[in-house]
Amino acid sequence: MEGKKATTKLILLLICCVIYAVTNMYDKVNMFILIVLAVIVGFAIHYIVEFVFNQVEKYKNK
Repeated sequence: MEGKKATTKLILLLICCVIYAVTNMYDKVNMFILIVLAVIVGFAIHYIVEFVFNQVEKYKNK
């Protein structure tokens, strides 16, 4: 299960990087704001994936 969590987090992180590169956010936004945004997105990805996998595991155990 941990391998699937890590893979899911990596895929979501790569999607965020692609969005960052395609939208040219680095040209439009201050670097400090981008760092804060990256931290927030990182925490969100981590906790959302943990929540979803916990819900799936609870559903499987029923």
